Amino acid sequence: LDTHSKLNTFNSTYAAELARSCGYNDDTAALIENMTLANAVTDLIPFGIDEPFYDEIIKRCHSNLIGTLKEGTDLHLYLINPADNKFETLNS
Repeated sequence: LDTHSKLNTFNSTYAAELARSCGYNDDTAALIENMTLANAVTDLIPFGIDEPFYDEIIKRCHSNLIGTLKEGTDLHLYLINPADNKFETLNS
């Protein structure tokens, strides 16, 4: 989610609900709901595909996008943590 372009905004309510659905506790979800920047989540939930929160983001993006592509089109999704230029990917 590119919130720096001002073309998108961080939906903290959605992110908090996503965290709850991934098994994070209500305190964590409440902290996320009060955030205004998406990149602040990495201060609370360590960045990595092994974290259920980020794994679920990639899965939901994939499921929403795959049906919009022509058959045979490759889809490459990346989660990028600008703090250390680390990225995780899921290809299909």
